[in-house]
Amino acid sequence: MWRFVETLELRPFYEAIGSREGEAGRPAADPKVLLALWLYATLEGVGAARELDRLVRRDVAYRWLAGGVPVNYHGLSDFRVGWSEALDRLLTESVTALVSAGLVGLDEIAVDGTKVRSPAAARSFTRGEDWRGSSSRRQREWRG
Repeated sequence: MWRFVETLELRPFYEAIGSREGEAGRPAADPKVLLALWLYATLEGVGAARELDRLVRRDVAYRWLAGGVPVNYHGLSDFRVGWSEALDRLLTESVTALVSAGLVGLDEIAVDGTKVRSPAAARSFTRGEDWRGSSSRRQREWRG
């Protein structure tokens, strides 16, 4: 996983870091570490920052990827949300490349738990019969 992440072009992530060595302030977490953690978590079916934080503290593989860099759920979440579009694209491309190369398999798919405002009107939720029927029909169609 680490070797793969080292091959990725992450210049935009590094250029966005505001803290600088020798200046006051807390050092920023290395984007390579955060990306490696999120990529491995995605492959493992983990999509929540709090769960990833727990894994970094207790699972040897996640601790190794973190490499002693202090991370917490808030920093993991901020990275995920702050870079959502670029990170989603990069994770999708990375997972696709790893699966295509036969290096990993996908037994589970992680959903990141990001909350998105729905454009549906509030009154659309009062017609329970309508959405249940269409939901069941979509599920049957999806299952084939």
